Amino acid sequence: MKEYIMLCAILGSAVVAHATPIESGVALCPDAINTRQQAVDVPPDYTPSSYPGIYVLQEIAFSDSPDGNASMDPQEVKGETGSAITKVWYFPKKRDRAAIFVNCLFDNTTVTLVRELSQEIAKCVVSYNAEIRVGGFPKVTSSYCTNSYEVFG
Repeated sequence: MKEYIMLCAILGSAVVAHATPIESGVALCPDAINTRQQAVDVPPDYTPSSYPGIYVLQEIAFSDSPDGNASMDPQEVKGETGSAITKVWYFPKKRDRAAIFVNCLFDNTTVTLVRELSQEIAKCVVSYNAEIRVGGFPKVTSSYCTNSYEVFG
């Protein structure tokens, strides 16, 4: 099974390198990333200018391909009307499924980090604070995956 970590940058360019899949108990995404964006097709008489930026985590999604285009819906959502929201995804055991990827989306940038989940992962949980917004989304406060099918309570 191929293992991926992908940095998808502006206009679909990508850098792909091999990495260890995410194992049980490990945080899914970094809280923020540094980027350096580059202008393309600059009109005459303009000079592009850019500066390094720190971009905070906006959303965590799961997909069945490393390009992240087909997002999977969570099977459970708790607390949609309160300030604390928790989403839970359940995945089949390794012999019954194709690869699953976590997609880390960051505010105000097109840069996305993508990483394959270990085939042993059975459940992923992402918690949010709905009172704090990042790019219009509730702020991610924690995330983890486990190899247990224990039902979220």
